Amino acid sequence: MALVALLLLAPSAHSGEVELAEALFTVQEKARVEWIYTVGDEGFEPGDELRLDDPVFHGMTWSKWGVASPWVEACTPQQDGQVASVGWLSARAQRGGQDLEDVTLGLERDGCDPHSRSCDDEIHSERSTTLFLQGGGSLQPGDSLHLLLGDQDGCHEQCQLADCSGCDDCGFEMPDRAFPAISWPSWFCPGGGDCQALESVELEVQAEAEPATLLVTAPGQVVLGQEFTVKAALLDSLGNPVAGLERDLQLAGGGLQASTVLSPDNEGWHDFTLQAEQTGILRLAVDAGEGLVGDANPIEVLAEAPALFTYWGDLHAHHGYTIEDSDGVPLDLNHVYARDVAGLDVVAESLKAEGVEIDDLALWESLQQGCSVGTVEGSFLVLLAFEWMGDLAADELGTTSDGHHNVYFDRCDGPYGTHDLEQIDSLEGLWAWLELQPQPAVSVPHATRFTGSDFSAGHQPRQAAVEVYSEWGDGSSWEDDDAGSSQDWLSSGLRGGWIASSDNHDGWMGNPVASRNVSGGLAALLAPELSRAAIFEALSQGRSYATTGHRPLLEFAVADSGVELLPGQEYLPAAPSAHWRYHGTAELERVALYAIAPAAGAQRELLWEDDPDGLDAEGQLALAVADLALWLEVEQQDGEKAWSSPVWLSTDCARLESGASDPLGICSDDTGEPTPGSRCGCRGDAAMVLLPLTLLGWRRRWKSGGTGERCRPPSPPCLSCAS
Repeated sequence: MALVALLLLAPSAHSGEVELAEALFTVQEKARVEWIYTVGDEGFEPGDELRLDDPVFHGMTWSKWGVASPWVEACTPQQDGQVASVGWLSARAQRGGQDLEDVTLGLERDGCDPHSRSCDDEIHSERSTTLFLQGGGSLQPGDSLHLLLGDQDGCHEQCQLADCSGCDDCGFEMPDRAFPAISWPSWFCPGGGDCQALESVELEVQAEAEPATLLVTAPGQVVLGQEFTVKAALLDSLGNPVAGLERDLQLAGGGLQASTVLSPDNEGWHDFTLQAEQTGILRLAVDAGEGLVGDANPIEVLAEAPALFTYWGDLHAHHGYTIEDSDGVPLDLNHVYARDVAGLDVVAESLKAEGVEIDDLALWESLQQGCSVGTVEGSFLVLLAFEWMGDLAADELGTTSDGHHNVYFDRCDGPYGTHDLEQIDSLEGLWAWLELQPQPAVSVPHATRFTGSDFSAGHQPRQAAVEVYSEWGDGSSWEDDDAGSSQDWLSSGLRGGWIASSDNHDGWMGNPVASRNVSGGLAALLAPELSRAAIFEALSQGRSYATTGHRPLLEFAVADSGVELLPGQEYLPAAPSAHWRYHGTAELERVALYAIAPAAGAQRELLWEDDPDGLDAEGQLALAVADLALWLEVEQQDGEKAWSSPVWLSTDCARLESGASDPLGICSDDTGEPTPGSRCGCRGDAAMVLLPLTLLGWRRRWKSGGTGERCRPPSPPCLSCAS
């Protein structure tokens, strides 16, 4: 009897129905969205309300792209550069398809000020629209209430101005990104009662009709005779995959050929499965017809697996969307894009630390789940990450910002960081908080020229790399007063590697055309396999290089007496020699080898440069024994750039306590000092040496060209043996 009584007392489901007049839209169009509520058996009385909650995209609302205002004069034209435009929000009541002239509707919008008649574009606050009766009596079952986002026609109908052309700007701006199913939740709130959820409607935002780019991606290294995948994706001008086309795709290059036909129900991309027939650098292209051709990144074909593969990652993106697949399993669309369209190996959505995003605790749990579910060992890896923003603490404390830092965990159950000043009040506080956590983690500062920086103290291994390039801009500046640049970081004496990523705020991991200040970058991580442990080790050891978004093969290291010294780390050398090799994605403009003595105010020194012809370059340079950092910078004729992580050389045995290594046993005597030796510790006749390298094998071992002598650096230190 108790159960029956409870059922009798339970409120019945609301009988009102919800639908959209049109559910399919195109990216970045100024659209008219009409949401329709048909009054149910309960009727709709004064005091009743309808509430529509803005969709949330992993912690932000769609005001990132379009702002809804109830004042028609607030409309603004279509915007570019990821800037939101304003559209008009209006409502009407109908009976039998005709407007009810005697019914007055009220409309309230969160984030809107009736005094200034303006609405903000705050993306990290929940936003709702409330619709209610202001006068004219009740609505009957079967009547309908219409909420319109972007009613240009209605604007023209009521416009009393001499020039009503501004109404053409009153459409609601759709996202830049294509989404298959955006859920728009709504509620019926009876006067004096609890709100009841209505059935959510779904919008679909599709790509532009025609492709503008053919993105072709491939692994950096493959083994002769083993199958590998080359991906071809048809993208619109914003980077969305263009589905629904029938196109012939023809792949060719290096003696290989393959073809396929994309059917109208495809997802806009195709994977070719191939086997290389000879070792060397393989270059492939795909032709999609109508003048649309895409070149793959260079592929190194090896007779056997190398010690280190190149894995491509976008480790810094924000927001996105999750839907359920046909089996009810959450499907993160960021991962789908990164894996199936952009052809990335490693990704991370960096959630702003607690206190910023909408419903962030639940979102963190979702990202933890996505870290596990989205990872396919050996094929696709999802890292768990959050972003701590030092300017929030600085604003509260009246101090200088320590900058923005992404924290990466080596597991999927890492703890969620916070902006609560009682727990983390500074960069040192962030590191102290991480020391208390059981999961290993590293922090990586980014946009340091734009958001602030603190290079006064290192905390290795917690800070093992710096993001030097993203959509924020290029951090590799060498101006005397450019705080937070690569110059500032290197001269501070901090050690570590370099990466790049997108810092994209639409969830477009690896989108080749997305841009804010500049286009997004990519990180190349050098690891023996695509596993969580191996990738986290590469990141924490600075074994990486940074690019402006292209995918060249860049190999840079220092050889010393048969020992290979990889980038991102610090060593005590005896007779070092820098070696490099580069295979580009376009004709080369300039290759430069730089060095800097890590000291306050130090400037970089150009050790070597060339403007080689063609797509490839390689070289070798004997070096002095000195305290310095070395790195390679390559610029292509298409403007794309790449930076190797620095190799750090030191003559101070005390640096062993800070993480430097001594593979040659230089500090093994009783004094702890390097053994005195000749002038610079250079090989041969102490002259600059540029030697051709063996095409295969040098990435696995160095062939020593002389014994070299151990020495203390002269004063002042010479940076190359030509000094």
